[in-house]
Amino acid sequence: MMDLGWSMYEDNTGGTYFTHPTYQGEKYPIYTPQLSTGSCICLPIIKRENDPKGLGCSIIYNYNTGSCKVETNEWKSYWDSRKGSKQSDYHNYLDARKKKRHEYSEMAKTDKSIIVWEKDTPRCNPKTWRNNRLTIGEEY
Repeated sequence: MMDLGWSMYEDNTGGTYFTHPTYQGEKYPIYTPQLSTGSCICLPIIKRENDPKGLGCSIIYNYNTGSCKVETNEWKSYWDSRKGSKQSDYHNYLDARKKKRHEYSEMAKTDKSIIVWEKDTPRCNPKTWRNNRLTIGEEY
């Protein structure tokens, strides 16, 4: 936590607390869990709604199992998640499709053999459909 700008202080009564320059002199309690290696770490505990920058930690209590865990308040972007990444790829695909359609529309202005379907254009062009039909004598 020291790397994130947190400073630990001790008051006159022997109690310790964390402060951070972003939160201008607010004092935050310290949680000191013991790790499986036997060492202890100190974490600043802040409610998530009071930590808009995501610099501290919160203790999350699971009512179903009765267990607690410590989580960072770091803000997680939707676009960094799996669903957000897929959505981003889809938006890029739509942009490429829109660009290609615009290119074909521009080409269709000068080359009449290029047909760009509009919203109300029927999907079967009668001019080319009559010429491409198979006659009764032809095989498939």
